[in-house]
Amino acid sequence: MAANNGPERGSPVIKRRRRLQFKDYYAWERAMQNAHIPFSSGLSLNTIRINMSAFHSHFKSFFFDRDLSLPLSVEFYYEAACKCLNSISPERYSTRNNVLHAITNFAKYLCSRNILGNEILQKLKEIRFRRGSEPRKHNITEQQMEDLIRKIQEDQSRSIGQRKLDITLFTLYFYTGFRAGEAIALSIDNIDLKAREIRIYKTKNRKNHIVGINEKLLPVLTDYINNYRPKSQSGNLFLLPDGKPITLDRLQKRTAKVLEKCNLPKGLHQFRRGFATHFANRNIPIHQLQIALNHQNIETTRNYIMTSKQEVAQYMVNW
Repeated sequence: MAANNGPERGSPVIKRRRRLQFKDYYAWERAMQNAHIPFSSGLSLNTIRINMSAFHSHFKSFFFDRDLSLPLSVEFYYEAACKCLNSISPERYSTRNNVLHAITNFAKYLCSRNILGNEILQKLKEIRFRRGSEPRKHNITEQQMEDLIRKIQEDQSRSIGQRKLDITLFTLYFYTGFRAGEAIALSIDNIDLKAREIRIYKTKNRKNHIVGINEKLLPVLTDYINNYRPKSQSGNLFLLPDGKPITLDRLQKRTAKVLEKCNLPKGLHQFRRGFATHFANRNIPIHQLQIALNHQNIETTRNYIMTSKQEVAQYMVNW
């Protein structure tokens, strides 16, 4: 009998799938954090952080609670994904969506390492959720902005430096449409008051961006930089009284308190929607707003414009 020396010439070579190990999870985690894998290159650093947090908090226990000596099947992965997603309340739509993104991203990694079959990606793609209710979206108007600034100025319980910091932050958000993290990441070198420009690097879509400083923002920003920004070795534009850069967590807590005092909804994204709506109502072309907001898709910009029927009716009087 002839010895079996392997597959005959011309026969297809079947590549055996590698068994999953704990080290694969940590390798994925490192690759995601460093954006070293092709399918994470289009994700913002914040999205990657959300993916990692969602996976660790929800899916990891479902997934690794199994005999790791057995090969990983598409059926098991899909079943674990469904169990995990069904364990999250339907009212937590955003959480479920984030967890699904994390599950899909990890599946892509496993497929690239020949641990899982590519057919899992199509199965995960077919998972859909229904919102329990439409999300409430708020946008701040210019009149609300003026009232907010006035109330901050009148609040004598806080120092003038604290009030100037808040006024500058809110004014910047409303008249530039910056995302929350983009503004606090600004350095003093990003600001060119003479040219009336602000340059930011590595935005949400990892592209450089430039915005103009209009007549409303220029005096506020100039006053803060020249008279009220604490002296510090830090190059960050926005600093706390002790000279340390303001973090996103501190910013959100700080602004939430101010907005609550002024009877406005919490959250800074309403200023970004307010920017889009305010300038759309001033006949700024939508393609220019798309560039200003640094949106890749113009449909996203359309969704930020929140003109009401009553406002349209008022404008129609002068048509």
